[in-house]
Amino acid sequence: MDVGTFNARTLRTEDRVLQLEEELRYTNWNIIGLSKIKRTGEDLINLRSGNVFYFVNKSNTSEGVGFLVNKKWARQTMATVAISARVAYMVVNITQRYQLKLIQVYAPTTTHTNEEVEEMYDKVARAMEENRTHFQIVCEDFNAKVGERRKGETCLGTHWVEDGNERGQMLLIFLEKKQHKLMNSFH
Repeated sequence: MDVGTFNARTLRTEDRVLQLEEELRYTNWNIIGLSKIKRTGEDLINLRSGNVFYFVNKSNTSEGVGFLVNKKWARQTMATVAISARVAYMVVNITQRYQLKLIQVYAPTTTHTNEEVEEMYDKVARAMEENRTHFQIVCEDFNAKVGERRKGETCLGTHWVEDGNERGQMLLIFLEKKQHKLMNSFH
């Protein structure tokens, strides 16, 4: 299964969703986690292409997360659950026996308080605990730089950005606590 994540910057209009589908036309993908969609409400839309677009943003902000599901996997989608305008998840049957949970996250930027970031991590943890599945992937835009791997860290691979920031440290603490890996840092 090909899973990705995309900071959409906006999917406010149907035309922008169609444009995204066109951009993905030459890409292998099954499900794309979407952040910063800037579309208000919550809906599951069957697109003309047969693909499915789910979004949630119950606040009137530039936030919002969602998923674009390839038509090949649309019937395998079992649940879509909104935790907040920044955290949602989807459960997909990958076989008769196994399910995959995809959690999409859009973290607050550095203009927000650390308390707001901690609240978002609490919601991510809640999404991880609800509707347990055999496999789980957190697709994210954590707005963080993790910096160099420190001795004893198991969540970070050998590929990282040299200059980390406070939000990156918050992410690493969360990953270590949950025993998860930052997969794009591994070769």
